Amino acid sequence: MSFNSGFEWITQVPYLVNDDSTVTVTWLAMETRTGAGEKPAVLAWARADFGLVRKAFVSIQTGTTATGEALKQEVKTP
Repeated sequence: MSFNSGFEWITQVPYLVNDDSTVTVTWLAMETRTGAGEKPAVLAWARADFGLVRKAFVSIQTGTTATGEALKQEVKTP
């Protein structure tokens, strides 16, 4: 049995090394169930700096978009 949560995390490929030897990585929670002709919406995001020296993520931030908040509050009937 599979489970479709309605979104998938997409990694935005970093293209720049910051002055402090970190790379900023961003993940987007993209909607996977859209209507015909609709573009997938971004529902949430996460961002963190990966330290190339320490080999660890630091400065982690997360959030939801207005669309993500609206869907979180949506009442679904069976």
